[in-house]
Amino acid sequence: MFVTKVLPIACVSLMLAALFGCATEQSRDDLKQYSDAPSGQPSAEIVAVRSAQEEADAWAIAKSSKDAEVLNIYLDRFPQGGHAAMAKLRLKLIQSGEL
Repeated sequence: MFVTKVLPIACVSLMLAALFGCATEQSRDDLKQYSDAPSGQPSAEIVAVRSAQEEADAWAIAKSSKDAEVLNIYLDRFPQGGHAAMAKLRLKLIQSGEL
C-alpha cells in the first residue's frame, strides 16, 4: 500500500519556523489546528496510517524547535507517541536553559 500525504501550507510554514528556531504564536496555532483537523470516518487501517503520519509530521516540527509550547503541543496530542520520551527530555532541556 502506498500512502501519500499533502501537508497544509500552515504546517510547512511551521516546520520551517521550527527549523530556524523562530516559531511564532501563529505557527503554534497552526500546529494546534493541524493536529486537531477532523479526519471524517475512514476505515481503521486508514485511521492508523493517518495517525502515524500525523505524529511523524508533528514530531518533524517539534524535534528541532526550541519553543517549549511547540513540544507541549506535541505531547498533548501524542502523550504515548513514539517520540514522547524524547520530547519530554527536550522540553526539560529547554526549560533548564540548556537548549
